[in-house]
Amino acid sequence: MGVFGGTFDPVHQGHLRTVAAVRNRLPMDKVLFIPTFMPLLRDKPVAAPQQRLEMVRIAVQSFPGFELDEREIIRSGPSYTVLTLEELRSEYPRVPLCLILGLDAFLTLPQWHRWSELLELAHMALMQRPGWQMPGEPLPDWWTRALSDHPKQLICRPAGRILPVEVPDVDISSTVLRDRLRTGLPVGEDLPAGVQQYIEDNRLYGYGG
Repeated sequence: MGVFGGTFDPVHQGHLRTVAAVRNRLPMDKVLFIPTFMPLLRDKPVAAPQQRLEMVRIAVQSFPGFELDEREIIRSGPSYTVLTLEELRSEYPRVPLCLILGLDAFLTLPQWHRWSELLELAHMALMQRPGWQMPGEPLPDWWTRALSDHPKQLICRPAGRILPVEVPDVDISSTVLRDRLRTGLPVGEDLPAGVQQYIEDNRLYGYGG
């Protein structure tokens, strides 16, 4: 089971397409999209928690195997990934869990709350764009010990492996989308149609002045 967290402010096609590529590569029955309530290492979201929750709900409807998970919004307070994984591990004690991360998030792991416990609770799928290469040597010991080169290694145990997964080079930024919406510029197909309609209806991000 995949686990993909984020502020989703707003959720966009970059999130959906890259995670779809991970699911196509790895034998995942489903992927949980988990909006954060209060991110610790990012700016405070612009949209309210319930608004971001609803945008993700709309977005995942068109992707079989994608599900919204509301636990971090319901829990409120700081959104610690380790707590979410502990809850999921309790609910699914024998199911391999796989935390899906971009490289930028992955490289900040040592700053995360109880970060050294994450690999005890889940695998990690490290999303890489075409042409991407591992950072120069030497890699940290915890990274090299966990590094895997085949998806089957994630099935044999419930947690503990890191697998780089190539994903499409989708250059979409939530920050840029918010700016375009605020200034009335078109966003093309970067937003799912239902999400864009929700933003328009609720006048999020200064849409429409």
